[in-house]
Amino acid sequence: MKKSVIWKNLLILILAFSLGLYAMPAQYKEKIPNEKIKNHLLNYNVNLGLDLAGGRQLDYKVDLSRAIAEGATEIELKEIVDGVAEVLRRRIDPDGTKELNIQTSEYAGEYHVLVEITADIDNAETREKLQKKIDLEFKELKDKASEEDEKKAKEQAEKYLAELVSSGDFTSDAEKLAEAQGITYEKKEAFQDQLPKEDREAIWNQDSNTVLNKTVKQIQFTIMGQQIVQVPMYSVIRVGEKQEVDREKTEEGEDFEVVRAEVSEADTEKLKVADLPEDLKEKASSLGRKDISEVLESDESYFIYKALPIEQEDLDPTVAVIEVKKSTEGAKEKIDQIYERVKSKEVTVKEERLDFEEVSFVSDVSGWRSTGLDGKYFKRAKVDQDPRTGISVVSVQFDEEGAKLFAEVSERNIGKPLAIFVGGELISAPRINEKITGGSAQITSGENNFIEAKKWAISLVNDLNAGAIGAPIELKGNVEVKASLGADSLAKSIKAGVIGLAILALYMVAYYRFLGLVAVFALAIYSIIMVAILSLSSGLVLTLAGIAGIILSIGMAVEANILIFERVKEELRDGKNFKTALTIGFDRAWTSIRDSNFSSLITCLVLYWFGTSIIKGFAVMLALGILISMFTAITVTKNALRLFENKIK
Repeated sequence: MKKSVIWKNLLILILAFSLGLYAMPAQYKEKIPNEKIKNHLLNYNVNLGLDLAGGRQLDYKVDLSRAIAEGATEIELKEIVDGVAEVLRRRIDPDGTKELNIQTSEYAGEYHVLVEITADIDNAETREKLQKKIDLEFKELKDKASEEDEKKAKEQAEKYLAELVSSGDFTSDAEKLAEAQGITYEKKEAFQDQLPKEDREAIWNQDSNTVLNKTVKQIQFTIMGQQIVQVPMYSVIRVGEKQEVDREKTEEGEDFEVVRAEVSEADTEKLKVADLPEDLKEKASSLGRKDISEVLESDESYFIYKALPIEQEDLDPTVAVIEVKKSTEGAKEKIDQIYERVKSKEVTVKEERLDFEEVSFVSDVSGWRSTGLDGKYFKRAKVDQDPRTGISVVSVQFDEEGAKLFAEVSERNIGKPLAIFVGGELISAPRINEKITGGSAQITSGENNFIEAKKWAISLVNDLNAGAIGAPIELKGNVEVKASLGADSLAKSIKAGVIGLAILALYMVAYYRFLGLVAVFALAIYSIIMVAILSLSSGLVLTLAGIAGIILSIGMAVEANILIFERVKEELRDGKNFKTALTIGFDRAWTSIRDSNFSSLITCLVLYWFGTSIIKGFAVMLALGILISMFTAITVTKNALRLFENKIK
């Protein structure tokens, strides 16, 4: 027997044991003697849905008086209420994984949104999120931190970093602080010339274990890959030890400007990359800071470019150039000699390197600032079609005052995104391509699929109209939902599952004997993995529909084993030994298992995509069960049988 087979089975058992700890019911976890392990495991339990664990139903009345006064039609009122429901869903389930039941209703001339929340999120924080005003706001990217941002950041930084300066255990305290928002702790190493110029001497010349409270410095970062924002950074450094090491170092050539002044015939000190000919622009723009290009050639000259540092007042990349006209005698030899003088060379030297630890605090800068353009200037949004492609788009319309403000906002944000916030949540950030006048604009999804574009457009229109109308919501009902029916169903489902598995196990052992025992072992591993994943994942919620999906996937797991065993039996009947029959049987059964499970996964995808919350729960659990069953049928069953392949004749 190969050692690899033993190791694979050992790893499977270790995996099953480890996951089994998480899959255990809470009452058994409570009996673990080690407090640390027990408390860790108790944090992970299966999240039960409202139908199984109970929870709360909140009834919110939507105030549509403003929309009615403005002459909104019944369809438009329904769209606003749908938008309110979607905003509430995102507030408590931004990932769409909790299978919340949120419904809209109309009775006695009133519109309501019913929100059912499970016991695990039934708290004051959730109700506070739901109760927030639903409004519409358009925001633009910030270009610097506000005074309020900087003041708040400074206060927080001084509080955190003062603790470290006086800390008796810098590393331990720094790691704890790193868990706070905005705090970064890093162990670093640097040669002297790699330290920040303004702090180089102060850091390098300190004794080991010295803690330095650095001054504030401004750093730059980009938001959404576009807007450059200036923010303050505060940091504390603990100086470590120096050690001499080999260093791969770049040895700079002669000063580019000195050589250029000596030999160049060009008249321009520097050139903007954007102004270069197209065939040279790409090569020049690819240069890193202070990089020097290879020798380049045009029809009339030879060139060498050097990228210049980007100046704060002029963000366009620029290059310095050394140019030798081809009409110059020995032009190629001359440009090659110049290149050798100015290019960098890689050398290895012995040099001291400093080890140190740094804790940095960067102010929590929101990427967006208010434009003053909000729901009071917004008239309506509606779904339209792009006349060229037929793809759904969203048309928006502002009133007369809003049109003027929108023109100003769009003009200063050409080429940048303009964020749309509904109820404080970012729902879209379309790019402004040009100044928009007249108060009308179109928003496109960039989606070429007609169905997806239509779905996106309807959702965005509902959000925009719900936010624009400023429809207040009022809590009218707060009812605790008991899980008596769900709990009873859960108990019966578990009882039925245990009985079914027991009968199934007896049948498999009775019919397939030794092979049946292996199948039962694989099913046990399957059950452990399934429950462990449900316990470890905060996003998966088990409902009655989900239980149905799991039970169905168990049947598919058994089906996979039956396909394998029947193939193996066929090969044994043909006179092959068990080892050969096992290999051939698995290979031939795999295509059938793969195709049937793949088609089932496609069905799950369709059910999830178009189904309601309950159907989605069924689809997710069935898909998860199928994937686990494929793992156990192929990996667990196969490796378990290979332990005995040379012992069974």
